[in-house]
Amino acid sequence: IDFLWLNRIIKERKSDWFISVLKKGELNNTVNYLIGLTDKTFHKNEQSFVKINKPDNLIILEYTRTPFEYYARAKFFVLPADIIFANNSLLEAMSCGVVPLISDMPGASMIVEDGKSGFIFRHTQHDFEIVIVKASRLTNEQYSQFSKAAKEKIARDFSP
Repeated sequence: IDFLWLNRIIKERKSDWFISVLKKGELNNTVNYLIGLTDKTFHKNEQSFVKINKPDNLIILEYTRTPFEYYARAKFFVLPADIIFANNSLLEAMSCGVVPLISDMPGASMIVEDGKSGFIFRHTQHDFEIVIVKASRLTNEQYSQFSKAAKEKIARDFSP
């Protein structure tokens, strides 16, 4: 899995940005997952958008409370969202070494060290696109350094 979006599909988490960015030519050869479909009717519009606009390089699944099999296979965790701080999926993903790409919203820099344990981007769709392409171009060595730093950040700052 190149890019993993794992959260409830709600307006504030910008799943539409993820869908739009994945349709860009440079990311055509990536394998991506969006996990978060629910039966909640109050998220119906966002979920319908995801289903209708799904690009070929995206697999969509129901939300799961046991996501660790996906974290183990994923390289990057994307969270273009209005609220970042204390997002459990973000913390879990980083603890598994998944490199995060998150919006520059309050608390983001407390969790991710930009350019070291992940990427923090200005909270716009355009900047999300820039950072996801940048991440896709990391060498294996660079990716390994980010992944190790993400795990260490969670162990150091968020573990007992």
